[in-house]
Amino acid sequence: MKGMVSWMLSNSEETGDVNSTYHQDYSWTDIRCPFEKRRDAACVFWDNVVYILGGSQLFPIKRMDCYNVVKDSWYSKLGPPTPRDSLAACAAEGKIYTSGGSEVGNSALYLFECYDTRTESWHTKPSMLTQRCSHGMVEANGLIYVCGGSLGNNVSGRVLNSCEVYDPATET
Repeated sequence: MKGMVSWMLSNSEETGDVNSTYHQDYSWTDIRCPFEKRRDAACVFWDNVVYILGGSQLFPIKRMDCYNVVKDSWYSKLGPPTPRDSLAACAAEGKIYTSGGSEVGNSALYLFECYDTRTESWHTKPSMLTQRCSHGMVEANGLIYVCGGSLGNNVSGRVLNSCEVYDPATET
């Protein structure tokens, strides 16, 4: 499909670089992130900016790295209030939602947080019903769906086959 755009976040063990790969019109371009390498991060796209959230090296990374695709520039912002890896994220109506994850090797979290791109502030939202890490998250028709993952950390734990739904309009 001509004009299709997608993003992939990868980590090179050989070079230690975090790479964001931009796909448009059937070609790939390697875009080097100037910040340290990370694993188990989440990545979302909103308003011409790629946001890389969470992840870890030996310890959780506390900041959010951002790549403006129009200006071809990198910068950092304050990351989620609870630094963690193996989280999921999605963007909806100018807000970035993060869910679950684990604090490097610990059990999965019930956590649900929101970053408002307009006010550049983080807010804690109602906790999920099930703790999750290494799961998926998507916005569809104004609702946020959080699915799958595991109850343990990203290495061990019972695999989940359930989904939860959150309505940002009613915060339920």
